[in-house]
Amino acid sequence: MVENVENERVENEKVDNETNESGSDNDSDYESDFEFEQNETTNDYLPEKYEELKTAIQETNLEWKRKGPANKRKYSALDMNSAPEILKNCLDFLQSDAFFLVLSNITGLKLHELASCSDSDGETSENNQNNGEEKIPCCHSEVRKWNHGNYTLIRDTDCTTTEFELDSLLHICCEGWSEEYGGFTSYIAKGEDEELLSVYPTENSLSLVYRDKGTLKFVKYLNHKVTQMPTKGFYDILSVYRE
Repeated sequence: MVENVENERVENEKVDNETNESGSDNDSDYESDFEFEQNETTNDYLPEKYEELKTAIQETNLEWKRKGPANKRKYSALDMNSAPEILKNCLDFLQSDAFFLVLSNITGLKLHELASCSDSDGETSENNQNNGEEKIPCCHSEVRKWNHGNYTLIRDTDCTTTEFELDSLLHICCEGWSEEYGGFTSYIAKGEDEELLSVYPTENSLSLVYRDKGTLKFVKYLNHKVTQMPTKGFYDILSVYRE
């Protein structure tokens, strides 16, 4: 479930793998939808590999590191040295040239040299230049585990990003999740109380959120009700892309 928001700061769209072939005739349609904040919710993002991914991420021999400090965040991140092969392959895919090109075609961002230019060529060119040197698109990914008592916080002293960024959230093992459990990602404008957008955990779905330099995010505290879920929580893979 994704809320439509009439705000230029954050744009969000969920896509499935059926639309992720580069060169698809529908790429321009999805790019247009993305720019005008028309959201689409689709599941079964990884229909062939998802069950295998679910099993692997719940293995007991994985090493999870607690992320802190407590005044900023509390959750667990996977040590990729202990990750099974399918999880490594999933991250390789999310960080691959092919997926960068797919994201470019869907969103209009310049994440790949073969992508068509966005409408704001001047702005894109300016954003991709740094002291006369062209920036190289990049991505950082993290596999996270969320249980009762986990959260991330926004503080008054937090700095907003210096870059425009595209968040990609792949939710795993969240079947039966309810909004009352917490655990959703909330986006707000710095210095404002009104929420711009909430991204809720949805089984086997990929969420894309493009945020500007004035947008902050946090994960809502997971209360005791989340223990009613079969997995007592859920997992996600967060990837952050920069032009």
